[in-house]
Amino acid sequence: MNPRRKPFIINRNLLAVAFFMALAVAFTLPLLGNLYSSGSGDWDYFMFLYEVPSISIFEYRQFPFWNPYSGGGLSMIGNPQAGYLSPIFLLTALFGVPAGLKIAVTVHTFVGLLGMWVLAGYIGIRGPARFAPPIIFMFSSAWALHLAMGHIVWLPAALLPWLFLAFQKGQRDKGWLIGAAAIVSIMFYEGGTYVLGYTLLFLAIYVIVDGLDRKSIRPVVTFVIVNLLA
Repeated sequence: MNPRRKPFIINRNLLAVAFFMALAVAFTLPLLGNLYSSGSGDWDYFMFLYEVPSISIFEYRQFPFWNPYSGGGLSMIGNPQAGYLSPIFLLTALFGVPAGLKIAVTVHTFVGLLGMWVLAGYIGIRGPARFAPPIIFMFSSAWALHLAMGHIVWLPAALLPWLFLAFQKGQRDKGWLIGAAAIVSIMFYEGGTYVLGYTLLFLAIYVIVDGLDRKSIRPVVTFVIVNLLA
């Protein structure tokens, strides 16, 4: 590589990050403009799932194993949609539940855009065309409609490009397997029961087809290792 081109590459990457940050903020501006209000659909339900652990931890100094405020008492840690063991809970703890969840939507939108841009570059897409996959992926109707209705469990979908990238690299460099497993774990703890199920189904089909195409069992072995680590 020509050393004189390196600053241009760095600047190009920084410009891409800034561009995706601006897109994420613009896309989620209706949420950010009403940080402390609820919304239609399931917003109130998922706010409830994050508010109960906040009360248990910060007011009663107890780990939120149990939800005493619903149905006469229900298991909190047994609810797969309760994401208080995920990084999202850091945002709700810092900014409050309504604001934290809406900021989490913006953060995940940015993470998904950047992840698909990195993945597009990894598979060889160059130039302006590299911006097409992130925009198509994150600004599809699926993302917009789910989050507009407060389906917070859809947020792990933004991690799909990063997981696939780590999985692909993990077939050549075992160190990446830990990263792939960590992403699977985060997707689970963010309440991604639906998204995680779709993701693992996709990867299972992919590794079988890829293995048959390459006449190698390595993709299947990688898939098993990642899930065991996760």
